[in-house]
Amino acid sequence: MSMLRVFLLLVVALLFSVPAQAEYPDKPITVYCQWGPGGSADLGLRVLAEYATKHGVPMNVVNKTAGSGSQGGMEVLKARPDGYLFLFAGGSLHILSLVKNVGFKLTDDFTPVADLIDMPLTFCVRSDSGIKSFDEWIELAKQNPGKYNYGSPTALSPQRFFMSNLLKDKFPGVDAPHVPFSSGHESNTALLGGHTKATFGVPGTNKSYLNSGDFTLLGVTSDERLKEWPDAPTFKEKYGDDYVMASYHGLFAHPKTPKPIVEKVSKLMNDALKDPEVIAKFEKIGIIPSYKNPEDFKTLIQKFDKQVKSGLESVNQQ
Repeated sequence: MSMLRVFLLLVVALLFSVPAQAEYPDKPITVYCQWGPGGSADLGLRVLAEYATKHGVPMNVVNKTAGSGSQGGMEVLKARPDGYLFLFAGGSLHILSLVKNVGFKLTDDFTPVADLIDMPLTFCVRSDSGIKSFDEWIELAKQNPGKYNYGSPTALSPQRFFMSNLLKDKFPGVDAPHVPFSSGHESNTALLGGHTKATFGVPGTNKSYLNSGDFTLLGVTSDERLKEWPDAPTFKEKYGDDYVMASYHGLFAHPKTPKPIVEKVSKLMNDALKDPEVIAKFEKIGIIPSYKNPEDFKTLIQKFDKQVKSGLESVNQQ
């Protein structure tokens, strides 16, 4: 047998001995959820995971709430960047990573994959208070320094930073204290019990109280009025374009995750958020699909980052 023939046989044998690379994903994907089970964001993520699994991409949701989600973030950064572990996080962890040393900055140390849920902020009072507008609430706060407080979920909530900016820019000198709670549910309960004068939440947590007539919605931070409560004005209408804010909730990946994997998962989420069944389930929860691709998600994060840093200055001045 000639040497050339032997060489060709060896090459063919080597080619056929190399195992074919499995197409991604060939095992379940895990998503660490910053929030605890049962909340609007967690429920929305589980709807999307159910869609992904049904369409051939098994996806498991694991709640990682330790350190307000920062522990889960560190685990994602320490994992192999192979596209099998993602972080589902948003505004509150973004803020925490700016004001405390949690080992990373959400803006800098992760790859944005897809924005999934944007929740506008909703400012509500008890209906039996007789207050019909935000202007009335502010006027009462002026007349009663320190007594017209408002609650929100966590001390570092987007709601607090939005209100701090608004008070500093439009109502300097008004003393309207912020009262932090561990959840939007607790903030609502405090308002019902008369312990606060307002609750600043999101549609999903305020919805049942608004629909029952217990709460009145005085203002929303969305770009346009909400379809479900069209009589409630936006803060943008009253105070300008700077007063639009949404608490974002999106997927993040290890920064070295291959771009084709990021794009594939992002497209899967886009397909899910267009699905009529997913949309119907989101409406039942009280959340609105808000897909953004990696680049647009990055732009939204940068805008949110600017608003939060301005809010930090306002909080420090109060």
